Amino acid sequence: MVFLLFAIISSAAMSLALKFFRDQKGNRFGILFGNYIMCVVISFLTLPDKGLFISGERFTVVFGIATGFAFMMGLYMMQTCAAVNGAILTATFAKLGLLVPLTISIVFFGERPGILQYTGILLVIGSFFLIQPAKEKSAGAKPLILLLTLLAVGCSDSGARIFEHFGSRSDDRLYYFFIFLTACFLCLCLMSFEKRKTGKRMLLPEFAAGLVLGVANYYSSYLLLAALTVLPGYLVYTIFSVGTIILVTLISIPVFGEKLSVRQTAGMAVILTALVLLNI
Repeated sequence: MVFLLFAIISSAAMSLALKFFRDQKGNRFGILFGNYIMCVVISFLTLPDKGLFISGERFTVVFGIATGFAFMMGLYMMQTCAAVNGAILTATFAKLGLLVPLTISIVFFGERPGILQYTGILLVIGSFFLIQPAKEKSAGAKPLILLLTLLAVGCSDSGARIFEHFGSRSDDRLYYFFIFLTACFLCLCLMSFEKRKTGKRMLLPEFAAGLVLGVANYYSSYLLLAALTVLPGYLVYTIFSVGTIILVTLISIPVFGEKLSVRQTAGMAVILTALVLLNI
């Protein structure tokens, strides 16, 4: 549970950092590129055996690269969906991506939540719709893009659970090295394409902000995998998701002056009820 707690803190720190630097003036991929550069550096420096970079197990290398592609696909689909369906629907369906690792854990890895735990999971899913501000209209929503966003984010989130089951725990850091190296390369390609399209360059302050963001991103991902080794996936993914939401909300109210509507307050109450049920 300690690993999960610190994974939530790291994830919340990443979300709050993105709030601070959401008004980017340069290339929109600049902050993400800095983020992945830092993740690659930390991953390499923390490798217990640098020789693993060359001689690591094939599954670790291949699956790490595949998960790196999934990371960037999730990001790309969220950006595409936000442009078509708006930020609120996008955020809701991105959070619902947790259905993918939950399904994998229950169907393929034999996890068996009890009735109370299933009730908690359903309450969490319902709460995602309550906590989103009811400002955008969904009349022109593109359901296929929403579904693809859910699947893309869910697949990237599922990587840790799959690796925990099939991979070697001694290769954890190598696995994340190849994830972030792949994501870094793809981000560089997207940043170059964006520069040709808009003429915007990566700005140094935004790149530096990305470096700070990368510290939280790396430890959020690594500690999530560590939590999955001692707790069932359905519990880890659900608590990780709602725990991050609660922590970000509690900090955003005094720091950013945000206020909760009646509907959002009800959503938070539902989340707290779900957490109690999940831990019974």
